[in-house]
Amino acid sequence: MIARTQKPIEEILDYLDGKQEVVLYGCGGCVNIFHTGGEPEVKTMAKALAEHGKQVLAAVAPPFGEFTG
Repeated sequence: MIARTQKPIEEILDYLDGKQEVVLYGCGGCVNIFHTGGEPEVKTMAKALAEHGKQVLAAVAPPFGEFTG
């Protein structure tokens, strides 16, 4: 079984330490089904990163099935 879990914001911020600008790209596949990286989660992550002082240059998530069909 495929399962996905979203990383905690603290861990993501650690990865981005020293970086100011970020681009977020979600997926229309399994992470969309598991609610860990589809369009709503990308929007939520963009907001959270902006609240932590990151400049989100783009936040994109293709529609479900875009890369699976």
